Amino acid sequence: MKIKKEQDGGRLIAHLQGPLENSFDFERAIGPVKGDLVLACSGVPRINSEGVKAWIQYFESLKKKGTHFSFIECSPAVVQQISAISNFACGGNVISIQVPYVCTKCRHESVVLFETADLKKSGNSVPDAACPKCGGQSVFDDIEEEFFAFLKRS
Repeated sequence: MKIKKEQDGGRLIAHLQGPLENSFDFERAIGPVKGDLVLACSGVPRINSEGVKAWIQYFESLKKKGTHFSFIECSPAVVQQISAISNFACGGNVISIQVPYVCTKCRHESVVLFETADLKKSGNSVPDAACPKCGGQSVFDDIEEEFFAFLKRS
C-alpha cells in the first residue's frame, strides 16, 4: 500500500494505492492529521482480514481524537467491506463510490463513480451505462442488496 498526500486548505487528502494487507501502519504512513482527513480509495483493489483490522483500529483512534474523516471514490473492494462490516467506516462519511459494471456485448468490466447522496435519492439503484470499450450497454455487476447495504444503515 502506498499513500500520496496533499493538503487542501484545512484538510488532508490521502490517496490510497494498492492492496490493504497485513498490519498496514496508517499512523506512520499518513502522519499527524490536523483538520479533516479525506481518504481517496479508488486505488484499493482488495483488503484482507489483517488489512480490515488495521483500517478499523486506525479510524477508531481518529474518531476518539475527534478527527473528522470521509471517504471518496471508494473502490468496489472498499464498498464491499463497508457493506459487510457495519463499523468499517468508523463513523466517517462515505461521499462517493465506484460501482462495478460489465458490458453485455463485449464483457468489458469497468467502474462508474456515483455520489452516495445521489444513490440514496434514486433508491439505491443505478442506471445502465455505455461501455467505455465498445459503446455497448454496461449493466451493474454485483448483487444490489449486498453491495449497497451500507446505504440503508446511513
